[in-house]
Amino acid sequence: MTSIPDLTHVLADSLGIGHAPVANAARALREAGLLPTGAMGRYGAAPMTAEHAATLLIGFLGAPRVCDAPDAARVSTRFCGALLPARCAIPGKSGNFTRP
Repeated sequence: MTSIPDLTHVLADSLGIGHAPVANAARALREAGLLPTGAMGRYGAAPMTAEHAATLLIGFLGAPRVCDAPDAARVSTRFCGALLPARCAIPGKSGNFTRP
């Protein structure tokens, strides 16, 4: 299962930038409750979904500063919900596709 450190490394490598800014954005998103937290320790990272990966990508690329990543992710979620029909491509808890 993919974890936050895995995603931050892939995103940083894909963008050709250092790992630290992406990891800091992930931390800000996690502290804001937008990414899951896992147990402490080497094997305690929370499993990530495609929605979490999208949140990290949008939060990181959509914010002028790392500390603004949670706001960028929240705005994009509201924007997505306003534009997409009731059956949008964001899976709900039951596995059905629902609007955020």
